[in-house]
Amino acid sequence: MPSTDCYFIESFTEQGLDLDNLFGIFQAEVITNNLYLGLLPIKTKLGLILPNGTSEGTRTSVELQYSKKQGYNIKVLKGYQFNKVENVFDNYVNELSLQKDQLKGSQRQIVKSLLNNLLGGFAINFVKPITQIVKNKERLNYIILYYIIF
Repeated sequence: MPSTDCYFIESFTEQGLDLDNLFGIFQAEVITNNLYLGLLPIKTKLGLILPNGTSEGTRTSVELQYSKKQGYNIKVLKGYQFNKVENVFDNYVNELSLQKDQLKGSQRQIVKSLLNNLLGGFAINFVKPITQIVKNKERLNYIILYYIIF
């Protein structure tokens, strides 16, 4: 699991960054080995595609390392390097698991829900888009104060 230590790294060499020593999110050039289904999907306007050939995109180091083991040629260009933390939630999960085994009724259901929803909470997007029609003279105020998607 990534931790709080994060820094940007970039390669200016032809070889790129050393993928084996990276952990984080990186932009990389990928050349596939023409597997039946590509390993690294790309979202396009038409939907999700699994390309063969050459592509460039942003991926996690774990995805890139797995693809390299499957025969892909990977050149990591730049990205964010994190320090890796093992067993972040072990104490939390172990304690609640013990409580779940001992409790009954609604208390057990609450503890079970806390366990089941642990990782789902990380996927919540706290920034909710708002669609709004504004008058032309108010438009400049909105452009200055908010991130606008046209």
